[in-house]
Amino acid sequence: MKRKIIYLALALLLIVFLSCSKTETPSTPSPSAPVVSDIVHWTQVTVTTPFTAADWNTALVYNNKMWLIGGRNSSGDTIAEVWSSTNGADWTLVTGNAAFGPRFRHSSVVYNNKMWVIGGSDVNSQGGPSLNDVWYSTMALTGYLQQVTRSLLRVFHLLHLIFPGNYG
Repeated sequence: MKRKIIYLALALLLIVFLSCSKTETPSTPSPSAPVVSDIVHWTQVTVTTPFTAADWNTALVYNNKMWLIGGRNSSGDTIAEVWSSTNGADWTLVTGNAAFGPRFRHSSVVYNNKMWVIGGSDVNSQGGPSLNDVWYSTMALTGYLQQVTRSLLRVFHLLHLIFPGNYG
């Protein structure tokens, strides 16, 4: 009986293996899927920038500008800078001391015509407390307003925004 099961398993494995074939033509993406024409070639826009070199910051696009928010510099200090640019080469410091305070490991997203900054950490070490606040701005030049949230600590999280429509 064991032999029959082994032969049957080998036969099934052989059938599965032989039924696989390599196609010579690449699969065609869905007509509704966005097509990226050149993801291999990159162009350096500027060698240096005026903003602090940082990690754990966030970037987003809002009102035809790129925005760079918060982060942690090479000394390990959290920063509260908000920068904007229309071309990636010329950056403007919107504020060096954002109302939401220094933070890193946060998330940012544009939703409902507002820029949102969510959670993160506000201390100069990896082991510090997490923040559970949510901030938004309709115009970064006028500052940020705090939105009341319930107490859910958010750090090392990702934020995804799904747009309605046929995307795959």
